[in-house]
Amino acid sequence: MVDQRMPEVAVWLRSTIEGDKAAAEAIGAGVWTVAKAGRAELDELAILDDGRPIIDSGWEGGGVYDADVAHHIALHDPRDTIARCEAELAELDRHQPNFAGDCTRCDQVAPCEAVVIKARGYRHRPGWKDWEPHTGQERKP
Repeated sequence: MVDQRMPEVAVWLRSTIEGDKAAAEAIGAGVWTVAKAGRAELDELAILDDGRPIIDSGWEGGGVYDADVAHHIALHDPRDTIARCEAELAELDRHQPNFAGDCTRCDQVAPCEAVVIKARGYRHRPGWKDWEPHTGQERKP
């Protein structure tokens, strides 16, 4: 059950972060690395999970051709995503509204700026609204 004092932005943000964490946990917590793809005649890169290919070349392609893209994918492996989500959830826990509706961490009217700023990092996700700090209302253009 959701605390009725919890601002909409905080509820949405927690749900979004928990969803990312659950998706990463479902994949596993292996270490992703970049390696040359299986078909040597192609300039493809593979993504490996503890040495096991998870993105590799095939007859129809399937590898990654851009080294920057491959390294970006590997940097955001499930292990990293889980750790980042746990840290973000811990920080969100520190910014709960108290009995008067103020943030227990920064003594601002909830939602405090810290929660709204963190939510902006997920602004390309479904359900995003450009919330105002302290009121929780959606910004008007």
